Amino acid sequence: MLQCFGLLLLLLAFGSNLNAQKHHFKYVHPKTNSVRIPFKLVNNLVVIPLRINDSDTLNFILDTGVRHTLVTQLSVKDSLQLNYYRHTQLLGLGKGDPIPAVQSYANTLYLPGLVGQDLEVVFLEQAIIDFSSSMGMNVHGLLGYDLFQEFVVDINYVQKHLTLRRAFVPKRGRWTAIPLTIQNGKPYIKATVWHQQDTAQVKLLADLGASFALSLYQFGAHHLPEPTATLPALIGRGLNGEVHGKIGRTDGCQLGTYRLNSPVANYPDSAFVAASIAIGQRQGILGAGIFRRFHCRIHYADSVMWIKPNRYFKSSFTYNRSGIEVLAPVPGLAFYRIVYAPSHSPGYKAGLREGDQITYLNRQPVTQMTIDEVLGYLHGSRSKKVKVEVSRNGQPLRFVLELKDQL
Repeated sequence: MLQCFGLLLLLLAFGSNLNAQKHHFKYVHPKTNSVRIPFKLVNNLVVIPLRINDSDTLNFILDTGVRHTLVTQLSVKDSLQLNYYRHTQLLGLGKGDPIPAVQSYANTLYLPGLVGQDLEVVFLEQAIIDFSSSMGMNVHGLLGYDLFQEFVVDINYVQKHLTLRRAFVPKRGRWTAIPLTIQNGKPYIKATVWHQQDTAQVKLLADLGASFALSLYQFGAHHLPEPTATLPALIGRGLNGEVHGKIGRTDGCQLGTYRLNSPVANYPDSAFVAASIAIGQRQGILGAGIFRRFHCRIHYADSVMWIKPNRYFKSSFTYNRSGIEVLAPVPGLAFYRIVYAPSHSPGYKAGLREGDQITYLNRQPVTQMTIDEVLGYLHGSRSKKVKVEVSRNGQPLRFVLELKDQL
C-alpha cells in the first residue's frame, strides 16, 4: 500500500488571511473543560468522526499539514450542503496541474462534545485522492488547523483517543517540550538526522497526515547524502499526481532528547516537492510513523509540542518489503487487490501481478483481516516468507513471497 503523503495545499485563486478573527469551537456542555474523542488508527493515521452542517457522520484524518478542512471525496450515499462558496484551485505534491475546488464559508462542524461555527471548508470538485481504498474504510477528508489553533490536542496512540482542552501544564520531568514554528497554519520542527559520518540539523514539517516516518530532501542546504542502499519507490500520491523517489534507511534521528535508530526515510525526487520547499523553506517531513511512538500534546498557541515515549517507541522501523501496492477497492469490505507490482519488486519476481485479488496469506483467509494486518504480512513484520494465494481471472494461484531486507 502506498503511504499517504503529506499534502501541501495552496489556495491559488483566493488567498486566506491567517490574521483574521478566529472561529471558535464551543463545548456542547458549557461546564466542561475538555472532551475526549475516540479515534481509529489506520496505517499510523488518526481518523475521527465529524459532521459538516446537516451531513451524516463522516470520517476525517487528523492532519497538521492542512490549513483548511478539506473534503476529498464522498460516497454515493453521502450528502453535504456547503454554504456561501466560490471556486478556487489547489496545488499539491506531484507534477500535475492545479486542482479545481470549492471554497465554502460559514459552515458548522460537529465533533463529539464540540461544535465549531463559521468555519471554512474546501471541497475537491474531482475525486483526486482515494483515501478510502488505501485505508480499507470510508474516509472523506482532512481536518487540521481549525482544531489545532484553538486547543491543546492530546493524542494517545496506545489508547486511541484524543483529548482537547484549552490549556495544559505538564508535570515536571514527565514531558519533553519540543519548540514549534507555525507558518501559514502549519507546524515546523527542528530535528537532528545523521548517517555514517554526516550530521545535519533540519527543519521538518511536523505532519500527522503523513503515514511514513521521515522524508528528506536531497538538495539545498543542510541535506545529508543518500544511504548506500536505496530502492526506487512510488512514495505516494499528492493532489497533483504520483510522487516518485527512493527509500533508504538512515542511521538515526533525534527529536529533543530522544534518539530513534535506523528509521526508514523517503527521498522524493526534487521535481515533486519543489513547491513545498519554496513555501516552507524546509528540508523534509517528520511523519506519523515517528509521532505514533510518543504520547503527544500539541499546542499551537504556545508554539510547543510535549512528548513522552509510549510502548511503540522501541519498535523497529519497517517498510513494504514486497514492493507491491494493495488497495481495498470497496471500503469496509475485506477485499484486497494488487494495483501496483513493478518488475523490480520481490512481489513481481514471486509471480504476483497487478489485478490479482489476494485471498489467503499464510493459509489464513484475508476476509478476516484488516488492511493493516494485510500490510503487516507484506512488510515482513509477521514472517520473512509468506505464502500468498490469489485469484487471477477466476483461477486460484499460489506463490511464495520471500521478504528480504534490502536496506
